[in-house]
Amino acid sequence: MTKKEAAQALNVSDRAINRYVRAGKLSVKYAKNEQGSFTGVYNANEVAALKVLMKQPPPPRVKLEPDKKRGRPPKSEALTRRDTGTALARVEVGDAIISLAKSAVNTGPLREPLTLTLDDAVKACPGYSRGFLLEAIHEGRLKAIKRRGWVIKVDDLRAWVKKL
Repeated sequence: MTKKEAAQALNVSDRAINRYVRAGKLSVKYAKNEQGSFTGVYNANEVAALKVLMKQPPPPRVKLEPDKKRGRPPKSEALTRRDTGTALARVEVGDAIISLAKSAVNTGPLREPLTLTLDDAVKACPGYSRGFLLEAIHEGRLKAIKRRGWVIKVDDLRAWVKKL
């Protein structure tokens, strides 16, 4: 049975037959036709069995209980303590979030960056212009690496400033 014949027998489109094959509901074997190309051949018994299966009503859907709908608690229970069941005030929740954010931030001393972009180097050395630093980089007096822009090590910049 060809694809068109199977589609007519099931009263569906040719593309639906392809979907049934991908889903494993139908199997297809390929055979050479008169022109030398391959065509799909479908088993008539499988097509008939699928037709019977399609006529059966779908299984009943399981209805969830109202409180287990989307895995979320109802709004009335959203801001309650689990241990006591008492409602939390919005101020307490806000204070808790702020305290968590403060504890997550590293409160230790700030570290100095190891590298600077060219613009940051100009800001770090206010007496030198961008052109002057670029000229030193191109002449090889100031070590720098070209990435997305010029990147200069802080130690190299300090050593270069001391030489001047």
